[in-house]
Amino acid sequence: MYTIPSDLQTYANQAAGLTGLDPTVILAQWISENGWSTPSGYNFGNIMGSDGKPVVYSTPLAGVQAYADFLKQPNYTGVMATAGKDPQTQMAAIINSPWDAGHYQNGQLLMSVWSDLTGTSVVSGGVTSTSSTPASTVGISNQLKALHAAQNGTGLDTPMAIGVMIIIAVLGLVFVGFGIPMMGGGPK
Repeated sequence: MYTIPSDLQTYANQAAGLTGLDPTVILAQWISENGWSTPSGYNFGNIMGSDGKPVVYSTPLAGVQAYADFLKQPNYTGVMATAGKDPQTQMAAIINSPWDAGHYQNGQLLMSVWSDLTGTSVVSGGVTSTSSTPASTVGISNQLKALHAAQNGTGLDTPMAIGVMIIIAVLGLVFVGFGIPMMGGGPK
């Protein structure tokens, strides 16, 4: 079973305290943005600077505060308006926001990660219990989804991006196949 790094959970809880959003929704967004580990540079939301490059924060607290401050910008008032509401409403607001140009693969990526985190799945009108995808394959699954999107022209479609995604997916399969723990708290 996959274990979320405790520091990432701690930071998501801090962000939830600053924003009023559900910590599992925040975690799902962060994992959709950066994978299953604490990102270098503590840029949890993958916030881009005016130069189009990810911003680097010196401490986790600075990264959490930047995430909360970013959500307070005018483009994200719809997300902040869902504070205290159910996770599905919050995810829908994030998906419909300008945060991700592909809107998290039309919501599929964000909802899939949230389902993996909670063991439930989003359905029309609410949530239903599921036996979620084995968490050790989630990172690989997300890479394969990104590769599929790239092949269909709905995601990154440069040859280099596709090559990198293939390499990551293959390495992930090798790690899982040999039972090698992946970085960031992979299978235990």
